[in-house]
Amino acid sequence: MTITPTTSRTFGVEFEGFGIPIHTLVDRLRAAGINAQSSTYSGSNYRVWQVKPDGSISGSHGFEVVSPVLSGITGILEVKKVLQIVRANGGDANKSCGFHIHWGVSDWRIKHFRNFYKRWSKFERGIDITQPKSRRADNAYYCKSVYALPTYTDNTAETEVLVAHMFDRIDRCRSVGQLREMIQGSHSRYCKLNLAKFHRTGTLEIRQHSGTFDEAKVLNWIALTGAMIADADNGKAVKNFSVSPSPSKVLDTLLGGLVRVGGISASTRIFFKKRAKELADRNS
Repeated sequence: MTITPTTSRTFGVEFEGFGIPIHTLVDRLRAAGINAQSSTYSGSNYRVWQVKPDGSISGSHGFEVVSPVLSGITGILEVKKVLQIVRANGGDANKSCGFHIHWGVSDWRIKHFRNFYKRWSKFERGIDITQPKSRRADNAYYCKSVYALPTYTDNTAETEVLVAHMFDRIDRCRSVGQLREMIQGSHSRYCKLNLAKFHRTGTLEIRQHSGTFDEAKVLNWIALTGAMIADADNGKAVKNFSVSPSPSKVLDTLLGGLVRVGGISASTRIFFKKRAKELADRNS
């Protein structure tokens, strides 16, 4: 499958996995025409695909594959190729792994960040049900909910009440630094939305997705998050719910709105609704 992004913004991806020695994976990527190199955990050469060690991963030969700066259909095709190579050589992901995406937003002003953070706050409970339980709410140490600090861990309120509180807190932020402090605290990058590298790389990192090398999951997540970025670009107002909806209704509202403005395709909408149902059936 191939999904064409509806935003022209640059992006980068990080895939955590296990099961392939780093030197083997680098060799396989190069043999397939991918410009790849092994790197240290702190390596920052974003002109090539980096394969790094990652001690946080359970399983033999833990690794992290970090892309260069990508864009458009060319970037999507390169991601597909890398996923295929990892799968073909025995790479896998488990609960200890994550899939992160960075969106290039170096030109954003605080109004864009407030818009996007309101958008995520409104729809987080719907997005949650498209992910395994280990990546929902505040369940994962490495991707905490945006609600956690602003609500002083009292994030069990009705959705309408919680979103209203978040909107108020977000509107008080006058700088990216204040927004980051409010959501993430002084030091932590382990939040679903991470601004720790914004002043260095100009990117907003979205850390929620579970570890995967599945093409459909990856490409649809790129499409969904890119469409939400595009909505913030356009300055489309974000309004709270008039009543407190169920998580499935929150997801329906998000996906339906993005389809109407051409942000995602009908097939991406179907994918996420089907994914949410599969996870609900698994957990029932």
